[in-house]
Amino acid sequence: YLSRLWCVIELFTFVQMGLDSGSLEFRSLCPHGSIDEEGKSNFMCTLQNFDVSMCECVDGSDKEKMQSVIYAAFGDVENFNREISQMLQAASLQGTV
Repeated sequence: YLSRLWCVIELFTFVQMGLDSGSLEFRSLCPHGSIDEEGKSNFMCTLQNFDVSMCECVDGSDKEKMQSVIYAAFGDVENFNREISQMLQAASLQGTV
């Protein structure tokens, strides 16, 4: 989820519309549906080091357009990254994506 730009934008839009980030649940996609403490720690590290510039889009023009919107709204990607990281850390985390 966090490597796909459309998914990140959708999560951000959800919260910006005034909906509660606490109602977001991240579920493990592990084979048995559970994750160990190391996996949870790795996921939290991913959130803390989130970088939207590393996200991918199937259509390169979509990525360019969304990055333009991010720059217009936040001034730079660092501000957006910080906002996303804080938003997702505040969410109810139940595992990794």
